[in-house]
Amino acid sequence: EDLTNKEADIANYEFVNVEVTAAPGASTPTATGATGVTYRAGTQTVTYRYRRKNAANITVHHYEVGQATELYKPAGAAAPSAEVFDGTAKLGLTENLTNKAADIDNFEYVSVDRTGAGSATSPSATGATTVTYISTPQTVTYYYKRKNAANITVHHYEDGTTTELYSQTAGGTPSAVTISGTGKLGLTEDLTNKAADIDNYDYVGIDVSGAPSATSPSSTGETTLTHGNTAQTVIYKYKRKDAGDVIVHHYEQGTTTQLVPDMTLPGAGKLGLPYTTTTQTIPNFTVVTVPSNQNGTYQSGNQTVTYYYKRNNAGNVVVNYLEQGTNAVLDTQETLNGTGKLGTAFTTVQKNINDYDFVSVSPAANGTFTSGTQTVNYYYKRKDAGNVLVHHYEMGTTNSLAPDENINGAGNAGLPYTTSPANIANYTVVNATPADHTGI
Repeated sequence: EDLTNKEADIANYEFVNVEVTAAPGASTPTATGATGVTYRAGTQTVTYRYRRKNAANITVHHYEVGQATELYKPAGAAAPSAEVFDGTAKLGLTENLTNKAADIDNFEYVSVDRTGAGSATSPSATGATTVTYISTPQTVTYYYKRKNAANITVHHYEDGTTTELYSQTAGGTPSAVTISGTGKLGLTEDLTNKAADIDNYDYVGIDVSGAPSATSPSSTGETTLTHGNTAQTVIYKYKRKDAGDVIVHHYEQGTTTQLVPDMTLPGAGKLGLPYTTTTQTIPNFTVVTVPSNQNGTYQSGNQTVTYYYKRNNAGNVVVNYLEQGTNAVLDTQETLNGTGKLGTAFTTVQKNINDYDFVSVSPAANGTFTSGTQTVNYYYKRKDAGNVLVHHYEMGTTNSLAPDENINGAGNAGLPYTTSPANIANYTVVNATPADHTGI
């Protein structure tokens, strides 16, 4: 019998050798195992041996969706890498594959791509598939997505309050910052203070007691959080910066004369806050200048707000100089103008009037300008003068022809007097108008 190997009829195997020691009638085999066996008495045995052919490798990737970074670390590997199933002597054999989500922290299985593995069976919902070793390389790619984590909430509060200070958009309303945990389980978030974006405030501290994963914060509040399965909260605290003071003056118009004490609005902890000042009610004055910075905002330096007032008009003061008892005017009436003088002092002057003595002033020589007209009266009485003695003599003698007349000068200083000749029996006046028959 002519015998040879059956490699052509045995799928996936190749001839290795033939054993003819149990067949004494066999000729020496050829390289392909061909031999001729002569029938003899007794049983003869020829054994052909085969081995499975080599197949190409099967490569399995475990990628994050949209990425080409390996997630799975095969046994014995130092870092995540592709799984490579060696095809040596495996032609026709199969590999049962499935997802490795159980071995990839924080990720869950999404899908499998078997387009690079022509022998792969249709995968199950979990990606289980069977791949048969063939002569060409095959690739199966599993895709995963990072699991959802709980959100991280970051507050930026004014110290001692729950007033939010930070807005994520210019000009927006300040609110808490919510960092979504969707698809972020196991990832980290680097946080720091937002003082540079919060006008007029300084960073003062951070509270990470509500964030168990937070690293120890730096002096500026830098910390790193890891997205986990439970919600975490970080609170940054700020205080308003100090501003300069606002100094408020209330001056008389055209001067730096204080009408009321200066007021100082302290700026400590008020940078950027509004301030308001008001006019003062000052007796006898009316505000004339309200400054443009009457109301404003605390700034880094001191600010000055100055109000000016003018003194109100008063009534005039009329000064009369009168004779006591007659109210006869003795000198020109004087008027002290009250314009712009309400509440100020006035002073009147006692005059020296010829032939008169000062008696009194009513109500007083000095006073204060008021809203109405005031009158000050100085009273005088005429001084005493000497008497005027009138003689009627016989010419050439000092013989009195009629009794002397005595014109009393009391209270008559400066007043005119008049005398006249007497009718004397048997006499005719010789000098009817002596030089001093009238006088003062």
